[in-house]
Amino acid sequence: MAEEKKEPWLNYLALSTVIFAVCATLATLKGGGYSTRSVLNQTQASDQWAFYQAKSIKENLYQLQSEKIQLEAKLDSSPAKAAARKRSTATTRR
Repeated sequence: MAEEKKEPWLNYLALSTVIFAVCATLATLKGGGYSTRSVLNQTQASDQWAFYQAKSIKENLYQLQSEKIQLEAKLDSSPAKAAARKRSTATTRR
C-alpha cells in the first residue's frame, strides 16, 4: 500500500494551531500575573482603609473620654456638689 500524499496546507494548519496555542498559553500566564497583582493591591487598599477607620475610631473614643473627664471635673467642683460633700462628711463625724 502506498502512502497517500498529504496536502501542503495541512502542515501550515497544524503549525498555525501550535502557534496559536503557545500564544494563548503565554497570554494566560501574563494575565494570571496581573490578576494576582490586582488581588494584592486590593488587599493592601482594604488594609489601609481598615487602619484609617481604626485610627478615626480611636481618636473619637479619646475625645469622648476627654470630654467625660472634663464634665466630671466640672460636676465635682460645682457648689451643689461641694455642699453635698460637706453635709455627708458632717453626718459621718457625729
